[in-house]
Amino acid sequence: MPSTNKPGNCPPTPSDQRWPSSVASTTDSSATATAPDHPSSTAPSSRSAIVTGAGGRISRAVACALGNDGATVWAVGRTEARLHKIVPECVGRGRAYPADLTQDGDVDQLARDAERKFGRLDILIHSAGTIERGAIADSPTEKLDTQLRSNVGLPYLVTHRLLPLLRKRPGRVWHSPHSSRFGPSNC
Repeated sequence: MPSTNKPGNCPPTPSDQRWPSSVASTTDSSATATAPDHPSSTAPSSRSAIVTGAGGRISRAVACALGNDGATVWAVGRTEARLHKIVPECVGRGRAYPADLTQDGDVDQLARDAERKFGRLDILIHSAGTIERGAIADSPTEKLDTQLRSNVGLPYLVTHRLLPLLRKRPGRVWHSPHSSRFGPSNC
């Protein structure tokens, strides 16, 4: 299939890829050929996934899709009660992982726990985020700082801490906070 890549477009996805359609990722043929442990050749039940902001509707649906596809999913978020409802309903082989990712210590602990449990990471979904609606004139600069930290800084920090685990497969990162929508990070 000829590539239709243009700036900002992702390469075509191989038809044999085993990612759920709701979190489809992309690879190129050279990455698949040189990586025998590539997730597309891995049984779904052996994949590991972390979904941040898992207490929200979008991230809950993503966690459910991954869990229903057989991946072991950690549903990460600040609201423990919501997380404990998600795991039995749709994740199955996973766990609720209460954490406040605005705290560097919680991010570091998540990385240590993922290393201990999985030894690698196949999928990282960033769906935590904040948005402040309203007129700029009525919004203090502190609200912008909060949004930048939550929607840009935290995904960067979490990805940075989990990068050694993501590089072992290679893993995939998807960024989809509530306030915006981005494609896979390997595009």
